[in-house]
Amino acid sequence: MKKRKYKQRNYAYYKNRIQEYCMGNLPQDSKAPAGSRYYGRRFFSPDQCRFGSMKGRGKLSIFDSENPASGTNYNMFKDWETGKSGDIYMLVMWNEGIQTRYEAYDRIEDLMGRAPEKEQSRTQAVRYRNKTARQARKEGIFKRTKEFFDNEEATCLSRRRTIENQLISNLHETGAFFRSMDKIPCQIKIGQDGRTVQKEMTCANYLKAMILDEPDPRYMCKTDIDKAGWKLREGAKPETFEYLVNKDAKYHLVTWKLYNAKDIEGIPPYEKGQNLSPEEITDRIKTMLKDNGVEMKDEALFKDPLEGIKALRKLAGENTWHEARLPAQRALEREYAMTKLLQHAGATKPYKIKDGALITEYLEHDATTKILYKSAYRGDTASQKINGAFEKSELKRVAQQARELEAMMKDPLQQLEVTMKQDYQMKDTLIPKGAQLKGDDAYKVLFHIVQEDRRLFEDIDNPEYRKEVAFKVQFKDWNQNISLEQGLLQTGNKGTLTESLKYAALRPLREQAFDEIRREEAITERMKLKLFNGSEEFKEAWEASPETLKAAEARLMVQEYQKADLELSRAIEPLLQSESRYLSSHPAYKKIEDRVDTYLYLIPANEHITDEIDVRRKYGEMALDVKTPEFYGRKGDGLVIELKHSLVPDYDGHFMAPGMEEEPLSVKPFIKEIEQRHVQEFEDKFSVSLETDGGRESYKGDEARQFVYALMQDDRDMFTHEQSGMKPVEYSGWRKLTVSYDEVPVLSREYYDGQMKIGSARFSKDLINSEKDDLDDRGRTALKDLNKGLRVLEKYTDNQVQLESAVEFERPKPEEIEAVIQRGFEPENMEEHRPKIGRKVAQVMPWYEAKAIVNYCHTDKEKADYMVAELAKKYKADTIERWIGNYLPKYKKYVKESLERPDIKKAIENQPKRGKVQEKSQSTERRA
Repeated sequence: MKKRKYKQRNYAYYKNRIQEYCMGNLPQDSKAPAGSRYYGRRFFSPDQCRFGSMKGRGKLSIFDSENPASGTNYNMFKDWETGKSGDIYMLVMWNEGIQTRYEAYDRIEDLMGRAPEKEQSRTQAVRYRNKTARQARKEGIFKRTKEFFDNEEATCLSRRRTIENQLISNLHETGAFFRSMDKIPCQIKIGQDGRTVQKEMTCANYLKAMILDEPDPRYMCKTDIDKAGWKLREGAKPETFEYLVNKDAKYHLVTWKLYNAKDIEGIPPYEKGQNLSPEEITDRIKTMLKDNGVEMKDEALFKDPLEGIKALRKLAGENTWHEARLPAQRALEREYAMTKLLQHAGATKPYKIKDGALITEYLEHDATTKILYKSAYRGDTASQKINGAFEKSELKRVAQQARELEAMMKDPLQQLEVTMKQDYQMKDTLIPKGAQLKGDDAYKVLFHIVQEDRRLFEDIDNPEYRKEVAFKVQFKDWNQNISLEQGLLQTGNKGTLTESLKYAALRPLREQAFDEIRREEAITERMKLKLFNGSEEFKEAWEASPETLKAAEARLMVQEYQKADLELSRAIEPLLQSESRYLSSHPAYKKIEDRVDTYLYLIPANEHITDEIDVRRKYGEMALDVKTPEFYGRKGDGLVIELKHSLVPDYDGHFMAPGMEEEPLSVKPFIKEIEQRHVQEFEDKFSVSLETDGGRESYKGDEARQFVYALMQDDRDMFTHEQSGMKPVEYSGWRKLTVSYDEVPVLSREYYDGQMKIGSARFSKDLINSEKDDLDDRGRTALKDLNKGLRVLEKYTDNQVQLESAVEFERPKPEEIEAVIQRGFEPENMEEHRPKIGRKVAQVMPWYEAKAIVNYCHTDKEKADYMVAELAKKYKADTIERWIGNYLPKYKKYVKESLERPDIKKAIENQPKRGKVQEKSQSTERRA
């Protein structure tokens, strides 16, 4: 090959033909980026050209258009010291295996033609003159630059001395590097895309910003402020920081002016991080240690804050002290790293460093200030390494949580799990003990349990009432064993399933703290254990004053309940959020929001009852919830308590819980505004009428309700009385009860006292609703409106006798009622008319008529049939017809018809043969 005389390379001619070479000569369909160009004998990518940054080294990406991952990146640069380069000639050498750049140049000439020769536009003398002038300017700039760097470095070292003196002063006063650690200083920069980037300060800048302790720890340079379009406040003064120029062979310290965010108009407000509790900080330290490979033999040690600090200090020392020579310098680097790590863990209180006296003395003998900043650099490196592993793992955890959240959004309750502790019958399905249900199935069974608890409330006659249910519920990290008796509202009266589970889970602790019997039992057991395991001092205190120790234990149990309530609220928060999303896509379960109509009472403001704890002490497990009147849209003082059962009224305007008659509270029913309207409509529209043989009587409003209760009680009393076989004639007549609302009949029933047709209902609402299935649409609407007002009046009745009678009533079984009715009755107080030998017919016949009445005969025809049947057992047909015609003539017209009945004829035929005494008696009666 011909040797070249001059190293002619012709960059200007071949520099823009890289893409042409790639398209024609690379082995694959590869491309160079369009718009790439050279500047200062270096290659720059299109992005660098677009953003005007031509100071760095560019890259040329050669890639396969069909499979970009198989491409190659070539660094396109020219290193004039080593002679290595990466321009188009280097690309030809790499691609075609050419050893020298001269051969690559010849290869390009062969491919693309020889570059045209250029004429020299300047003479040799002019070129020499220009070279000399450039050299002179270069030497002058060098002198000025050296002087500038010397001045800047002196300023930075002086500033560093001031910072070091302030640190020494802090160590003497507080034993910590800084007076506050609640903010981490940072610089806000504006990226190429216009977004703000937050960069944490390090070394000297970090130390100065921490000493300044500004309320807003953010700083910006003037250039970035202008880029963001923000403005400086009038009179704003910058703070002097430093940075290291490392583009030359020798590094230089220079000053840097940054403005605090408080002096910048338009910058978003500073959002301070949430203050963490000591337990949360301990958990973050534990996570940081685990992310850096630190394990403890006993997992419980991670929960000990002192053990966590000790392990973190050891980790910081292992990442710093291997480069330090003196123990004091090792301690300085370790404690500096510890300070930054605790800040990242969320600590806000100043960290009192270990070996503070040694470190302070070491800094006081630091004549050049290099020791502090070299140690700060190493401490920054260590903290960045340790915290970097923590943040990297945290990002993975956040990503995992995001994936879980995404899955949860599709199926919010997929992690909900229920394990049954005993057999449970859910409608037609038996769920056996040990069965595990997840997701929708778990929510479905829990929903059913809560709904059954509400449905059976106050339904004490239902065989399912007080049925035991036990199960274990689990969601993420929360799991809870729950047992309850259905119908006692042990799941509360809440608007969500999660809150209902919480109420049920806290029941044992609530009963232990506020139920008098359970509290005494718990205190007794605790005192036994403490006396067995306690010290001599405790035993002496018990002997001196046992009641004082019992009172202290009772207060402790209340505190345990409050703590458990708070912890459980935090634990169930994820389940509460998931349930909210679940209900939005499952409207069928919205019924959980329909609460039971319980009992509300207003406690006037007083010094004895001020909060929920006082209410629970007073009412125990009866209390479901405690609110203020504002919760129900009414102004006023005091508390509104929600109770499971109604209170007992006395004659002084007080209401008492059962068993608390000695400590009554002057409370009154809290009737909501809508309930007041229902009561008023009930008074105007509710009516009851009763028809008897003696006439008709009617009542309205609450008086009608009381009348219904009286009729029910009469029916029960007669049933009890008639079991003796005797009934009073005057109270055995026919009756017809009609109940109407807004002139629409909702109940019409004919009955006789003692048949238990109305008395078998426990409350008037049960009787009134007994025929709802037979009503038309108009009747069902009227019955629904009736029940609204009736419920309010039933809840807060002041007739205690009536209430106790309804609650204590033991409903007889249907077969028992039927057996009593079918046995037959005799009229009471009519012994002088009972048939006997020698007694005249005129004297006996009223007995048969009364017996017909007490055995549920209403019309004359029914009475005649009954009397004929009774007489047919002993007398002939003509005798029966003659006696009734002579002594009870109003029934005469029905006698012949009754005697024609087959059963009557058969009874007469089957009469036993009479003896002489009977015949004589009958002839005597005939003569009479």
